[in-house]
Amino acid sequence: MRKVKLFCVTVLLAGACYAAPADEDKQIKALMLRQDILAVNNIAKPEDFVPDKDPNTLQVVFISDPNAKSSVSEDGEVVFMNPDLPVNVQNALTYEAFRRKLKQLQATGQATEK
Repeated sequence: MRKVKLFCVTVLLAGACYAAPADEDKQIKALMLRQDILAVNNIAKPEDFVPDKDPNTLQVVFISDPNAKSSVSEDGEVVFMNPDLPVNVQNALTYEAFRRKLKQLQATGQATEK
């Protein structure tokens, strides 16, 4: 549980690490604060995972197969991470997930700052 909490704190700080337009960065940070983050362990490979389809969650899936590729789903709902992935790469993948989620919300007219 501690690893998940530490990861979540890291996620909230991830936006400060990447260059994005100020308005987009502000919107991404606001989105991060509104989302639930669910961590899932021991999934062998990305194909084995069934997402929850809840737009209010970001699912972080720690895959056990060291040969499986870390990635972000097209809609930004799921981040797949290899074991022992460096923190800076975890941050980059997580930030990319929130960027994609924001694009989805903007495309449907649902992006707002709260």
